[in-house]
Amino acid sequence: MFKQLALCTLLSPCLTGAVDFVRDVKPILEFNCVSCHQASKDKGDLRLDTYEQMLKGADGEPVIIIGKPLESLIYTTTVLAADDDDVMPPTKRMHVLSEHETEILKNWIKEGAQWPKEVALQAQKNQLPAQIDFVSDIQPILEYSC
Repeated sequence: MFKQLALCTLLSPCLTGAVDFVRDVKPILEFNCVSCHQASKDKGDLRLDTYEQMLKGADGEPVIIIGKPLESLIYTTTVLAADDDDVMPPTKRMHVLSEHETEILKNWIKEGAQWPKEVALQAQKNQLPAQIDFVSDIQPILEYSC
């Protein structure tokens, strides 16, 4: 079931156009960012668990410039080379975001970085399998949904 949910999350922006925070952005931040940037652990004096905290930025520097992804650290640090010391999430602990994930962040910022005020993020552990098999993991979703 989790594999199916993950696949639907990956495909959803392609099917609907606009980026939806809860559906598209929240999982990226919860699985890749919040474990190091939350109230109990705010590396770099940055918290990403609430919209207000994200807007405060880190060390007096904003991490997001609404409408301008190329000026937003929350995006630009995710597209650095994997061996760059400033890449986020750090590759020593996690994987580099996929191109699809970085495009979601880029489009979300470009579209105004909408974040429902009542939504707070919780760190999540990546529970995806090491390898996804098309026949057993993806084909049933397509057969059921299409």
